[in-house]
Amino acid sequence: MEDHLGVTGDDSPEFMEAFFDRFNVGPGDFDCNRYFEGEGVFDPFTSIVRFLFHRIKKEPKREPLTVAMLQHAIELGVWDSERLKELNSQHTKEWPKGPLCGPLFT
Repeated sequence: MEDHLGVTGDDSPEFMEAFFDRFNVGPGDFDCNRYFEGEGVFDPFTSIVRFLFHRIKKEPKREPLTVAMLQHAIELGVWDSERLKELNSQHTKEWPKGPLCGPLFT
């Protein structure tokens, strides 16, 4: 999603809210932090403390969010992270068929 559609950080909740509304998909267990890295706020004090004490903030590993997952969510009618991950792993290289093949938001 980030590479293909340019949806990152603070834009992701707005994008996903519009997706859920446009395609009548229930948000289910969707969590932006699972798929998108926040843009964050620069804090000089925290940066200095981390530098001095060599503490590196470890970001959780993000799961990829794909167009195929969006299509499967439309078909399911709800965001079910584990089911979508399973369906995505079964997905072949062919492009999904359905409403996402056209313009996403008009």
